[in-house]
Amino acid sequence: MELSPGNLILGFNNGLQLMQGSNTRTLYKDNNPPGSPNRRIVNFSRDQSGNIWFAANWAGVGRFNFKTGQINFFAGPPDFNVSSVEVDGDSLLIVFHTSLK
Repeated sequence: MELSPGNLILGFNNGLQLMQGSNTRTLYKDNNPPGSPNRRIVNFSRDQSGNIWFAANWAGVGRFNFKTGQINFFAGPPDFNVSSVEVDGDSLLIVFHTSLK
């Protein structure tokens, strides 16, 4: 997602990166072993305050404040993962799913 001209936020299996021009820095990296994407960053959506919300798989929902650089995670219900988020006005729509047993 483009945050501003030349500034991109990128999600990957276990983390979040900020690309500013030709420089890339990791904002967050999950310590789980590779191949275990517990905090896979799936999609992004920006709210009216400029916060970037993202789906973070089993970790729930994440929020990145571009102005302060702060990242917060909000856990979803037990045994559900978050596959998508979308800001709609002052609401945050969240899609959860779980495996059937």
